[in-house]
Amino acid sequence: MTTAQLKHWYTEMLRIRLFEDKTQEFVLRNLVQGTTHLCQGQEAVSVGVIAALEAKDYVTMTYRGHGQALARGMSMDGIFAELMGKRSGVSLGLGGSMHLTDARLNMIGCFAIVGAGLPVAVGAAMSAKLRGDGRVSVTFFGDGATNIGTFHEALNMASVWKAPVIFVIENNLYGEYTPMRMTAPIDDLAERAQPFRMPGVVVDGNDVAKVYAAATEAVWSARPTGIKVTRGPIPASTGPKLRSRRGWRVIR
Repeated sequence: MTTAQLKHWYTEMLRIRLFEDKTQEFVLRNLVQGTTHLCQGQEAVSVGVIAALEAKDYVTMTYRGHGQALARGMSMDGIFAELMGKRSGVSLGLGGSMHLTDARLNMIGCFAIVGAGLPVAVGAAMSAKLRGDGRVSVTFFGDGATNIGTFHEALNMASVWKAPVIFVIENNLYGEYTPMRMTAPIDDLAERAQPFRMPGVVVDGNDVAKVYAAATEAVWSARPTGIKVTRGPIPASTGPKLRSRRGWRVIR
């Protein structure tokens, strides 16, 4: 881990924070079309995980996905234009804040429905596995999504099929305005990986270096060896992983 790399990560996190602060200003001035969900305080998760990926890998995210979009390389001007409903936006001004998508960056979905990106990520991972092209799929979602059926269905399917997918929980301790302790019987959401026989790790979501290290390990473990497998056993190094990043969302 070099000084140049650390400076780059800091710059990326600062860009995300400034973007979100300016977006909040635009919202308060009624310049943004529709609604928006900000991610101040969660920048290290986006930057650390995205830095561990290759350009060919797939990414899905939630409606609180500005950070992932910027970290992946989506145009800041294009996102601002999208928020304001302009045709120069990344989705031609039709999707708004909750639908930032760019197939050129393999950002295959930003979903307004809680947890909707999880099965899509599993499907993308399986498509890569069947093609044998060595890609992995990463999906970002909040702690609240771990209480819905789609979360458990996606993890179950990923485990049964040994899909090369990483599930990233951005645990900011609140599902919208409800504290996690009021909706979940456990403190460490990574424990929910256990019934599905996949590794689950809790990482400090405010430390970009720790996030990057954990994400790199998860990607290395999940990424197929490059041998196309159509029948027979799956290599032991492949399969789904669950990573929980605990941090705080800044609310103003």
